[in-house]
Amino acid sequence: HMTPNDEKYGLYLQILREELIPAMGCTEPIAMAYAAAKDQVEVCSLLRRKGADVNYRPEANSYSPVERASRNDAVRALRYLLEDAHAEKGQAITYAAECGALKCLKYFIEDGRFDIIATGSLLGLRGYNKGKSKGIPTGFEYIVQM
Repeated sequence: HMTPNDEKYGLYLQILREELIPAMGCTEPIAMAYAAAKDQVEVCSLLRRKGADVNYRPEANSYSPVERASRNDAVRALRYLLEDAHAEKGQAITYAAECGALKCLKYFIEDGRFDIIATGSLLGLRGYNKGKSKGIPTGFEYIVQM
């Protein structure tokens, strides 16, 4: 497994920056969706600068890069893609809920641009994911008095 701190990683990114040319067919849009699903913000950024469409769907019933990121709980890529003024959230919130993508759901709630009502058990939420991840902590609750 290669990390962004590895020398080879930097070399691969440099080669991509020098050699990548947007495809006029299906390659770059699919690459954007794949990079989003894998939470590869650097690759998404590179593809976007080369002209990749953050809303592209190869077929009407397929997933956009935003939806792919959401389904895979790839919160860094999701945040990056939604910074694009033209990005459409599509069904990203629904897919995040269906797939249990807690980091992405938390992002949608904290962002404030999206209306979300979440229900379910709070068992185990306090202290959940503590010390296991360097991403956004997933264990939080907001209590509404009724």
